[in-house]
Amino acid sequence: MAQAIEIGGITRSADAGILELAKAHHVGCLKRYRNGEILYWQGDPVECLYVVKRGKIKTSVLSSAGKAHAYGVWGPGCLMGVTAYLLGKAHICMADAMENTDVWVIPLLEFERLLASDARFSLAVLKEQARTVELFVREIDSLSLMNVQQRLKHSLTRLASEYGLATDRGIKIDLDITHEEIAELTGANRSTVTAYLNDLRKQGYLWKDGRRLVIFPPQHVRILDGLKQAVVESDGHGAISWARKVVEERVGSARALDALTYGMQQVENGFARGELFAPDVIVAASAVKSALSIIEKGVRRTGRAVKPRGTVVIGTVRGDVHDLGKTMVVTLLTVGGFEVIDLGVDVSAERFLEAVRKFRPGILAMSVVMSGGAQEQLKVSTMLEQEGFRGRVKIMVGGGGITPKLAQTLVVFKPNK
Repeated sequence: MAQAIEIGGITRSADAGILELAKAHHVGCLKRYRNGEILYWQGDPVECLYVVKRGKIKTSVLSSAGKAHAYGVWGPGCLMGVTAYLLGKAHICMADAMENTDVWVIPLLEFERLLASDARFSLAVLKEQARTVELFVREIDSLSLMNVQQRLKHSLTRLASEYGLATDRGIKIDLDITHEEIAELTGANRSTVTAYLNDLRKQGYLWKDGRRLVIFPPQHVRILDGLKQAVVESDGHGAISWARKVVEERVGSARALDALTYGMQQVENGFARGELFAPDVIVAASAVKSALSIIEKGVRRTGRAVKPRGTVVIGTVRGDVHDLGKTMVVTLLTVGGFEVIDLGVDVSAERFLEAVRKFRPGILAMSVVMSGGAQEQLKVSTMLEQEGFRGRVKIMVGGGGITPKLAQTLVVFKPNK
């Protein structure tokens, strides 16, 4: 069963029997089209029908201004030009090779004779057209409910499923396709699609290998999208469910953390615009914490018994009970192979000092969200200096109330390199 994909995400299945039957009746001949070579122009009379044997053909519609808008990519087994023939019209689009492509070319009169003389051939053509109509209807119904970013993901996923090559990191789309062509298939302008592609790169869903796009495995993308959306919708149960799938499917904890962070950023942006309220933010943060707990347990359960890369003592300073950001850092450090001693929240300077004495960490990390907490961090740093820990422990400070400039003033000593 040969397969192809319509740009815009429409997958169709073409029966390879069309090509086999044509060859068996000695109808048509093989022709090689070089990359960029035209099979037919929009408005040309239908003189031949084409079955792709190897390679890929792109179909485009020309606007009144002469601009070509790509809408289809067709692979082996696909019959092209048949719609215009059956309607008794000229070609409704242009077709050109996306790479060096072998096509079985069937002259129109021979195609008609074969239709009339071989019921199996006629039935194969009819079934293919019926499948195409069915898939168009399904796809239109699906795409009509999607925004641009969703349509873009949908199209990339479809391209990967049909023209993807599995690699160690993801699925490489084996097409030399431009941003302009991706925009055409998505139904958006090129600048918008480029912006969304860049956003997908930042989220780790997409990257380039030479001239080819590589996407994160589609099933993993679905899980990460579900996790992110659960946070946006403040759905704690959903976040837990998707977090379990992250662990079960081995999606990757770092990518899951990125999805959670991205979802929380959307919630915070909604709050800043007045679209969400404080309770929404609190519930969303709770959903993130629930998901993080599941992911961290999964990391610990599946982790191999290896020597830790180092020990980190971490906590939120006295007077501050915020722990969302700290919990994310704990999970990231755990994923990175560190042994993490989490002291929790509202931790006094004395407890930090006691933990440093006891565990001898390479790093002491202190989090603060409340503006007054910075002085607590400075107090801990000063106590460590007085205890003679210069050069023996690195101090990390962070949180919503800390800037890089302020961080430099809070560390009274710098560890030896």
